[in-house]
Amino acid sequence: MDNQTEEKCSTLNKRSLAENQLDGKKSAKKSKKDLELKSDIVSEKNIDESDNEDASNSEDGLSTDDGKTSDLEDLLSSDNEDMQEEDGDEVSSEEQGPVTTMDLFAEYLEYEKHLKTDELEKEDSKPQLFSFPNLPNMVYVKPLSVDAKVPSITRQDICQFGLKRNLLETMLKSSKKLSSFQLEFFNIIAEYRDLIYMQRTPTKGEAMRTIYTLHILNHILKLRAKIIHHNSKLSKNPDKEYRDQGFTRPTAVVLVPFRHDCYKIVKQIQALLPECVMMNKKRFVTEYGPPPKRNRMKKKPQDYEETFEGNIDDDFKIGLRFQNKNIKLYSEFYTSDLIIASPLGLERVVGETRSRELDFLSSVEILIIDRADVLYQQNLKNLMDTVKAFNQLPKESHGCNFFRVRMYALDGNAKYFRQTVLISSVEQRWFESFLFRNFCKNYKGYLSTVTEVKTPSIDRIPDTVRVVSFYI
Repeated sequence: MDNQTEEKCSTLNKRSLAENQLDGKKSAKKSKKDLELKSDIVSEKNIDESDNEDASNSEDGLSTDDGKTSDLEDLLSSDNEDMQEEDGDEVSSEEQGPVTTMDLFAEYLEYEKHLKTDELEKEDSKPQLFSFPNLPNMVYVKPLSVDAKVPSITRQDICQFGLKRNLLETMLKSSKKLSSFQLEFFNIIAEYRDLIYMQRTPTKGEAMRTIYTLHILNHILKLRAKIIHHNSKLSKNPDKEYRDQGFTRPTAVVLVPFRHDCYKIVKQIQALLPECVMMNKKRFVTEYGPPPKRNRMKKKPQDYEETFEGNIDDDFKIGLRFQNKNIKLYSEFYTSDLIIASPLGLERVVGETRSRELDFLSSVEILIIDRADVLYQQNLKNLMDTVKAFNQLPKESHGCNFFRVRMYALDGNAKYFRQTVLISSVEQRWFESFLFRNFCKNYKGYLSTVTEVKTPSIDRIPDTVRVVSFYI
């Protein structure tokens, strides 16, 4: 009896030991699989060690942060955040109330299901007059076939624009709150509607630069987080299909006339992403920073001081790549997220390649043309040729994964899903009659400022001219 009991006990012990070993193997496989998944997520990180030394320096207001949080944790947190944002829910905040996390760009792309290119090329609707408290005298024009929502100012708080979490936290911590003009401007461009604003002033120019930089960063960071999130899903199930990319990586371009305008934009990016380390910053400050001040005999007008302050070289182009806690300046165009350039700088790229090789502009989703009146006076042909080159089908693949490219881009219809914002200090109807009518085809149409003429000057001419007829 005792022998049988001992045999049973030994059998049970062997069985439990085998089960423990099997569970250990399963947990080891699971941990190995999780480790591989994490390594796939972090595989996008590709940073030059030599740039890290340059990023430790801080000059002329371009401050940096060491970024103590690990890159893996940042990606995983952005992953979880993107999973919540895909549904467009509202996240409650005890201090600020409900915070909207809806992806307005995903909502903008919903029209792809109803896209009919032949109808979009037909006649546009009649101009509709709109007037907002800080943006009066606006005209709205859209394709007749599109049943788009009319422009409206519905968001009165920064928490309602679906900003990325780190951008929202920076805006809430900032001592400078958004003005009513900035909120109305953000309401228009946040819905990816085209805009022609020709009433720029030095004060409004600074305010609009803050908003369109915030809009671009929110677009890029959300897009990159979504791609990384889909990469992790595909590593688990390769049979799934996600159309979340264009032919090339650059998704936003800002055209400005001078290097000091580019310098201000980069400073604004650093202010909105203070936790990021800026790489190649020392070189950037040297090439784009303000030159030594010179004593002037006479004080110039405000618009002159704004136009010709700082570095006024008009031949430049620079790519910016956002990766984890780093902003890499001078990145190669095909690996950049944002390109800041002058029309002359992009034309020089074409000249260097000895062919019109502008495939890196094939998938641009946001185009900002700031200070268009200065660009108009610099070289009209360069501006026209540059805008014409956007969203053309690429000549080469450039390592593109066509299974991830959006269908409207494959069909050559990316121009209908590109937002163009033009800002000018001078009302020049050529921007609307030629540039927008021919090269800016956003399916949502565009808003344009108009100057109200209360008393036409023709009515002031006295009727004293006599017409004398001679008969032969």
